[in-house]
Amino acid sequence: MLKRPGFTLLELVITIGIFLIIAGVSVPLYFKFQEFSEKESVKQETLQMIREVQLQAKIGLDNNNHGIYFSGHNYTTYTGLTFASKIAGSDQDYELSNIISVEAETDLNFLKNTGTPTIDTSLLLTNDRSNESATFTINEIGLVE
Repeated sequence: MLKRPGFTLLELVITIGIFLIIAGVSVPLYFKFQEFSEKESVKQETLQMIREVQLQAKIGLDNNNHGIYFSGHNYTTYTGLTFASKIAGSDQDYELSNIISVEAETDLNFLKNTGTPTIDTSLLLTNDRSNESATFTINEIGLVE
């Protein structure tokens, strides 16, 4: 009997089966990880912008308070006492993720020369696809809790 090199049908079926099991487990985990990293990225971007606005207030830039206003997938930095009474032309609009939205109880405003917030503010990050959310608070001295 002559032996030919190659794979048997059983070996091919087992190999393909193992591959399909690994792919079936990996794909949902990949999408879960992608959602998590998107949320963390938006959180870090939001915190970085809050720190930048706080620093502008601390150094007394434009000799005024500085703040940040959140609205869904966008946020606006501004100069003035509140978003409603901001100095005209001082605001800059930014867009966050189209998946993650940010909600705040009020606009976050920092006092000039001290950089302390005028009020404690909680921010809610929500994933629009999975409805998962994370909350963090800016306390009375400007620290994130």
